[in-house]
Amino acid sequence: MPVFTKEGDIIIGGIFVFHGLENTKNAFKDVPVLPKCKGEFQFAKAMIFAIEEINNSSDILPGVSVGYRIYDACTSIHLGIRAAMALMNAPDEDMFSDNSCKKSSNVHAIIGMSGSSHTIGVARVIRSFHIPLISYVATCACLSNKQEYPTFFRTIPSDYYQSRALAQLVKHFGWTWIGTVRSDNDYGNLGMATFIQAVQQEGICIEYTETVYISYPREKIIKTAHVIKQSSSKVIVAFLSLLDMDILLKELILQNVTGLQWIGSEGWISARIFATEEVYQILGGAIGFAITDSLIPGLKDYMLNVHPSDTPGNALMNEFWETIFSCSMNSNTNASKCTGLENLREMKNEYTDVTELRIPSNVYKAAYAVAYSLHSLLKCKQEQVAVGNKTCENELPVEPWQLSLARFSSGKQNTEEVNPKVKVGAVIQHWINALLPLLVEDYKLQHNEWQH
Repeated sequence: MPVFTKEGDIIIGGIFVFHGLENTKNAFKDVPVLPKCKGEFQFAKAMIFAIEEINNSSDILPGVSVGYRIYDACTSIHLGIRAAMALMNAPDEDMFSDNSCKKSSNVHAIIGMSGSSHTIGVARVIRSFHIPLISYVATCACLSNKQEYPTFFRTIPSDYYQSRALAQLVKHFGWTWIGTVRSDNDYGNLGMATFIQAVQQEGICIEYTETVYISYPREKIIKTAHVIKQSSSKVIVAFLSLLDMDILLKELILQNVTGLQWIGSEGWISARIFATEEVYQILGGAIGFAITDSLIPGLKDYMLNVHPSDTPGNALMNEFWETIFSCSMNSNTNASKCTGLENLREMKNEYTDVTELRIPSNVYKAAYAVAYSLHSLLKCKQEQVAVGNKTCENELPVEPWQLSLARFSSGKQNTEEVNPKVKVGAVIQHWINALLPLLVEDYKLQHNEWQH
């Protein structure tokens, strides 16, 4: 069942990771740990915020209501695919009724997922149904293959550009002897392969290349940390996801691996959870490319004003509230009872840190990408220039394949510039202290090039 729903003339699906498991070794002696509510709640709320903004606007899709169905993938590719199938099939409907084959698709586009491997799994399933999939952070260059993924789009540049930009960064500083570490998945393996090819063409030598993955046993992480510690190269390029970098960092801290110049991919370089004194001893001076932090009016306040009363009885919203405030909505537990008077603005955690909303901004852009595509397809006009009571020349229903062709017939593989209010690109991130990363240079992706 979807965790958040809203009916509308148009339905946008969302697949996010709301629950995650700690990286603990299973000794098969205890009951498995339940997933914790610690994931992409911010991202889902950014999607809902954008849709509410679209529905309240007279400039886009006037007279057309946009709804959503949002599912939890729980860090699993299989559950992500299951969510996509649920979005397409609407299992609550009678598939054998006379009208089942006459209806348009239950979902017109899907926003998701956060990892390249997860996104690839979903993209392969839904491509036969011609449903657009827009990712807000999947950067694998492989997804730009339109033969393989004809209905995939993104609001973030491909790693094809980032990998080459990182190689130019290494060359710029004159580093010729480096080590590398990558996530052992599509994101890390393909991104690093492109980087290695680029630096070798520049005459740069690589001492070692290691891999990290969230499901690796700790022994393998220890070995990787030991290789890094014993190496003679003092520059290391880390093409890692946030979760994989977190796992590696914990081991590097234990082994006191310091004195290295880190170069990071967008997967972790701007993560504020690493902005601590302890981590700074390892990462101080790290540089890399980060997703831009677009200013979206109203989004930060919206994030901090969510409350269980907004969606009464919603299990995920209640769980989120209980997790944030360590209270219980149910009086039958030992935890203190939630009063409803708790204030998110008084808490400091990953969700309430709205100083930067890089990925939520990309989710916001993805929702607008769908809306503008529909606006173009339906040939809508602003309400004040509508003829009679008709604000759109074409009428519903709309099929997903029409949506893909309407917006992306120009052949563009990215959804940059789909909304003039926000911009897509990357910036160089430079960690100068333990508390606040400093943006020192700005790079934008224009005309298939990283431009300074």
